Amino acid sequence: AARSAPSGNAWIKFGGPVLGGFGKFLLALAAIETLWGMLVIALSAIQFVYGQHPPVLQLAAGWVVFVLLVSLIGGQALTRPIFRRGSMGPGRRGLQGTIIVLYSVAVQVAGVWGVMEFRTQSASPTLAMASYVLFGVSCLLAGIVGIITALG
Repeated sequence: AARSAPSGNAWIKFGGPVLGGFGKFLLALAAIETLWGMLVIALSAIQFVYGQHPPVLQLAAGWVVFVLLVSLIGGQALTRPIFRRGSMGPGRRGLQGTIIVLYSVAVQVAGVWGVMEFRTQSASPTLAMASYVLFGVSCLLAGIVGIITALG
């Protein structure tokens, strides 16, 4: 029989049942999608402000520090029990979670395809930037809906 850790050890407590393995996977994926969406939107804004020469070294250093901190904190949170609200039935949660995972994969595939397409053809820079921002918004929305689903 599976035994849950005491609730005093949990970092996320909404008072409902303990989140299982798929729920923790969905929560981690949703958090990564949310951060990825915010990064893409931020990079779009920086590219718009700086034009052709954004400060790449500073952006890379900031991203590395950010990823390390989020990984440490997220790893600690995911190793402990997470108590969701329990407002959503398990069938609906599972179906919604599966759809969000498939949507996230589709968005990433479309993003890779877009990068390859805009890199090899002489496309409009405005269209490329609009596609990049739309990709970031799609990632952000998938992440937010995924977090709500995982903790619902």
